[in-house]
Amino acid sequence: GNIVAVMNLLDQLGDARSRAARWDDAERTYERYIELSLAAGGITSIAPRHAELAWIDAVCGRSAAARSRLDLAARTERPATQLDDGQLSARAGSALLALGDTAAAADSLLAARARLTALGVLDVGALPYQGDLVEALLAQRRTAEAAEIAAQLSDVATRSQRPRARAEAGRAGA
Repeated sequence: GNIVAVMNLLDQLGDARSRAARWDDAERTYERYIELSLAAGGITSIAPRHAELAWIDAVCGRSAAARSRLDLAARTERPATQLDDGQLSARAGSALLALGDTAAAADSLLAARARLTALGVLDVGALPYQGDLVEALLAQRRTAEAAEIAAQLSDVATRSQRPRARAEAGRAGA
C-alpha cells in the first residue's frame, strides 16, 4: 500500500514540476515513478507517464525522443483503469500537439475527454489538456466544436470558483 501512495505523490509532483516548466525535475520524477512501478511488478500503469515524458521531450524541442516515447507508451501495457486510459490519451494528445500533429492531437484529446467525462471527471483545473483540445480543434478549423468545448469549460470553471480552473478555462477561451 505504501508504494502506491509514494507513486501517487510522485505523479502529483511530476505534474506540478511540469506546470512550473521545471522540465529536468519533472522528467526525473516521472522516470522514478516508472522505476518504482516496474520494481513492484507493474502495479500501476506506466503508459501515461511515458506519454507525459513524450510531452516534456516535445516542449523541450526533442522531437525524435518525443516520438520514441509515444511509441513506447503505445507498446506498453494497456492501462488498467479507464482513468489511466483517459490520462494516456490526454497526455499523448498534448505531446502530439506540441509536435505539431494537430489532427492526431485532436483525435487523442477528444478520446480522452470522452473517457474522462464518462467517469464524471469534469474539473477544468484537473484536466488541463482541454485547452490543448481547443487549440488542436482550432488548428483543424473545427471552430464550432472548439467554441462549444470552450464554453462548457468556462461554465464548469465559473461554477467551481477555483482559480486554476478559471485560468485553464480562460486559456481555452482565448
